[in-house]
Amino acid sequence: MAATLRKSLKTIEDYKLTNPHYTDLLDIMADILILREEYRNNMKDSIFQVDEKFIAQKMEGGLPLIDFAGKEYDLTRPREYFNSLISIAEKRMPEVGSNIIDIVKKP
Repeated sequence: MAATLRKSLKTIEDYKLTNPHYTDLLDIMADILILREEYRNNMKDSIFQVDEKFIAQKMEGGLPLIDFAGKEYDLTRPREYFNSLISIAEKRMPEVGSNIIDIVKKP
């Protein structure tokens, strides 16, 4: 994965040289790619276990793939990942980042 990330970042840098009007967008994309790679490396197990042999039947019957009733899930890492994505938006566009946080905090 590290080689793929390195190649992707190199491609982004090449695009920035040939298309300087997209620099801000490509910088955001690079930040997101780096964050995604870190997240993938730190996540050991899936949060929600889905039995693949029942997916088609559940979809056909209109049932949820994940049974949330009576179970506790540790959403710490996904929440941290989401907050990191928000911080990328805030870093590039502070006025938009604060609006996103306001929307997320609404009940």
